[in-house]
Parts: sequence; structure tokens; C-alpha cells
Amino acid sequence: MTTEFDIDKLIYTYFMPSDDKVSQAMVYCLGSGGKRIRPNLLLKTAANLGCVDDNICRLAVALECIHTYSLVHDDLPCMDNDDFRRGKPTCHKQFGEATAVLCGDALLNLAMEIVSGGSATDNYMKCINMLFTNSGYSGMIRGQTLDLNGSDNSDGLMEISLCKTAKMIISAIAIPAVYAGLPADEVEKYKQIGQYIGIAYQVADDLLDEKSGENSFVSVLGHDETVQLLNCLSNETLCLLDKLNVGQEHIRQLVTFNLTRKF
Repeated sequence: MTTEFDIDKLIYTYFMPSDDKVSQAMVYCLGSGGKRIRPNLLLKTAANLGCVDDNICRLAVALECIHTYSLVHDDLPCMDNDDFRRGKPTCHKQFGEATAVLCGDALLNLAMEIVSGGSATDNYMKCINMLFTNSGYSGMIRGQTLDLNGSDNSDGLMEISLCKTAKMIISAIAIPAVYAGLPADEVEKYKQIGQYIGIAYQVADDLLDEKSGENSFVSVLGHDETVQLLNCLSNETLCLLDKLNVGQEHIRQLVTFNLTRKF
């Protein structure tokens, strides 16, 4: 049976909002109705490895704060200029552009505040380094930078997907392996699984949005080849999952979710 976690309750274990405008915007964005895929992946993977504790909970909440801040900034007029996210006005539409910038900054800072309150073991410090490296200038931010210009070839799209989407999924899946002290070759399997799933998630998104006309796997490869790519990434993930010493059924469920989304 898969362990269930109350991510909202966990968030407000570590985040005590005030009544100022930026704090209100943070609450609005953290409660915008996302699936909590990343923190759930981290916590459920940790549960299967038997290493859920305060440090792991802090890392999961920090991961969600970083993901949320990236969406706030990605929606800004200078980036994707989106008016709605998940059926609600985006942060800058609801609170103004300046407050949205500050909200994103505050969420990123909150992530560091949360993890810095944990117990500093060697493995915990390695996990913190992984989290902020994968979300930083060589990870998610690099992906967002590359995405601003787009790409008209599959290699470029793979790099964008790896950095912008997969790096954060890698953090969610590999951090518990690092924290549990698994051997380096086992940690590498978890990282590779995160990479395949993260890219597959973006490929599935492109299939869902193939009428958008933007540079995407569908516009570059065509619909049929994009479906083949999704199937290949999913099969590689399942093969790696079979090699793990611990079953991770929730990861298999995410693979199935990618494959069964309506294209």
C-alpha cells in the first residue's frame, strides 16, 4: 500500500504566513490546485526506502516552493505572459507584477529557510546541494533560459526538457536515495529514472498541446514519432525500475499516467 502524505499540512508546518501582500500572494500560489507531483514523489520514494523524517519533509516542501516560484516567474509578462494557471488568474494578474516578482523571490528564499532548519548530516547536505543545483543556473533556470528562444531540433528540445522539467523530477526521485545512503550505482539508477520520467512528462505535455504551433516535439518530430519517443522513455523507465532493490509502485503509476493522458 502506498503511503499518502498531506502536502498542504506539511507546507504550513514550515511556513507561517503573515497578512502582508507578498505573504498573501505566496499562500495564493502555493494553494493554486497543483497535483503536488514532485513532493509526493520525494516523500513516497523516501517512505519506500524507510527514511522519512523531518529532514525529508523539509526537502519535499522546499521542492514544492521552488517549483511554485518558477511558475510565478514563468507566467510574468517578460516570460510567457500568461493570464491564467489552473483556471485561476496568475499571480501577477491577481496581485500585480511587482508583487509577483517578490512572491517568486520569497518562495525561493523560503525553500532555503526551510531546509536550513534541518539537522545537518552529510547526506542531508548532499541532498540540499542536489536540490539547489538542479533548480539553479545549470538546471531549471538554464532550461527556462533555453526555452525563451525555443528550438527547432530534437536535441535542443531534449536539453530544454532535461533542464527545465526533468532536473526537478530527478531531485524528487534521487534525493531520497542519497539521503538513505544508497551506493552510488543505485543513486545513479534513481537519477536516470527521474530523467526519463521528466522528459516523458514534457513529451506528453507537447502531445496534449500539439495545436499550439510552438516549437515542440510534435512540431519537430511529428505526432507519431513523438508518441514513439514517449513509449521509449517509458519503457526505459520501467526497465530501470525492475533493477531497483526496493519496489517503487508510485513511480510506475506516474509512467502509466504519462502514457494514458489523452492526446
